Amino acid sequence: MSYWYQRRLWVYGVLAALLLLDAVVYFGWVRNPAAVADADPAQVALLEEEVAELAAEVRRLEQVQVQAPQLGPQLDRFVAERFLEESTGFSRVNAELNRAARTAGVVLSRVTLDTEEVKEQPGLLRVEVLVDVQGRYSNLLRYLDALERAPHLYLISQLSVRTARGGRVQVQMRIATYFQRSQT
Repeated sequence: MSYWYQRRLWVYGVLAALLLLDAVVYFGWVRNPAAVADADPAQVALLEEEVAELAAEVRRLEQVQVQAPQLGPQLDRFVAERFLEESTGFSRVNAELNRAARTAGVVLSRVTLDTEEVKEQPGLLRVEVLVDVQGRYSNLLRYLDALERAPHLYLISQLSVRTARGGRVQVQMRIATYFQRSQT
């Protein structure tokens, strides 16, 4: 056999081997990808439910985004009516708490105020009010009702109840309110 004939056979053999390898890769790997991971039907149902809830939340937030510009004047009016000015707020809160206590027939033994800036709303100041109040249960309910009906916003964030002497109840409350920052 001639040298070129042997060389040609060798090239044909290499090409045939490459075609065979290509066919194995295509039919074994590309056309039949790795098996799909088995999923727990209960977990899939939970994920579908979560996706539906999140989609509903997105729709709700899109509606809020559309309505937000129209609510600006109402929000400004709410802030003006319910949030005291920082310059007079401390004395007015103290007066409102004492007036509500007198009207309800309870005794305030301590009122402390602590402030914190609201980072999300630079024009607001959060005021934490710690109040110790003592009285009969029905009078304490009237006091809470008076705070609920007060012209300014009071949010009770914590309430601790202890019994005292003579059928009286002692309550420690943490109340949050907001002041409008002074424009200086």
